[in-house]
Order: sequence, then C-alpha cells, then structure tokens
Amino acid sequence: MAKAMGLKTEEMAEMAAGVKFFGKQGNLDFFDKNAEGNIFEVAKRAGSFWQSKGILDKPLAVDALVTSKYVTEAAK
Repeated sequence: MAKAMGLKTEEMAEMAAGVKFFGKQGNLDFFDKNAEGNIFEVAKRAGSFWQSKGILDKPLAVDALVTSKYVTEAAK
C-alpha cells in the first residue's frame, strides 16, 4: 500500500495504526445483515448523521448502495 501511495513503509504503518483489516470470515460477518454492527447498520447511522447535518436531504438508501454480493462471491 505504501508503494502505491508513494509513501515510506513507516509512514503507511503510522497512517494505518488502529485500522482493522478483516479476513474472509470478518468480511462475511460485516456484510451479514443479522450480525451486530454490520455495514448496513453503520451506513444507516452515517446517513442519519449526514442528514441531521444537512449534507443529505433525504434518508440514505442503504440497500441501493451496499450489497453483500461481492464479499459472498469472493469468499467461495
């Protein structure tokens, strides 16, 4: 990632500190609508926040923007 961004490895490591990279099961869980803290819940909360700040003028259509299709297919 550092090379692609034109950074030193140390700089990239510093920027990514605290970032969690999911493996196969973590991705499947994150895109599972029944799992706690899933991407659909996160996006809905973000949309509500942006709407309250006037950034969005209507509720975010989460299901039109987020799909588990690609994660599910890649996990096969």
